[in-house]
Amino acid sequence: MKAGLINVGANSDPRCLGAWGPIFGDGTFDYVPIPEGSPTKDSWTYGDLGIPLFDKDGKSLKDLAAHYDPEFETYTYGDYPLTFEDGRLNKDFRSLNKDDYIFFFAGLEYRDSRIKRKKWMADKGFYIIGYFRIKEVLKDLNPTMYTPAFKAKYGNNAHVRRGTSDGPRNWIYKGKNKNSALLKIAVPFNRSTVEKVLKTTADGSKFKWGSKSDFFRINSYTRNPRVISSRDQLDILW
Repeated sequence: MKAGLINVGANSDPRCLGAWGPIFGDGTFDYVPIPEGSPTKDSWTYGDLGIPLFDKDGKSLKDLAAHYDPEFETYTYGDYPLTFEDGRLNKDFRSLNKDDYIFFFAGLEYRDSRIKRKKWMADKGFYIIGYFRIKEVLKDLNPTMYTPAFKAKYGNNAHVRRGTSDGPRNWIYKGKNKNSALLKIAVPFNRSTVEKVLKTTADGSKFKWGSKSDFFRINSYTRNPRVISSRDQLDILW
């Protein structure tokens, strides 16, 4: 058994909303997807997802298209191979198969004045927010395959909702309904956990934390997906 770990959700990059999703004092959070780069009439919007989002002038962004991926209605995640445009699926991640797991983590920022925050909660931190146990992997898709029958089964996926504007070679990972979830309470993916779960950087070298914040370093070290397979690493995630 293997498990992939991938960084998802809104972040400080203006193309990715320009802000981190919120985490609240009790450990609950809002999963805020990035904006949809190729919107169509079928795209999710932040209003559809029930996410209260506003611009700097206080105007609602409920009609802004959202790239809701991964989605936790029918548990699908789509992306392109690393060699295609801005795809992120490296060779290791593309090796995941049925009954392997995908863990999704996101950068979240503390925003709550109602209750005292939990001790493990930083001003900004990374947290595991959900997971899939893989049911099937659909490889090298292209928009001509998005027939009505295909959409009836995978139509919640953001890439399928792009229709003909989606790029070629998209992969979709479908999670098992009974073994996949968006968590109610975020699980810290902090320096200690990163060292125990990943053990080394992607190139096999030791982590160097230096004077930069742990948040900065974790964001840098996890830009590309990682796959783990040893029992001691997997046991930490369970």
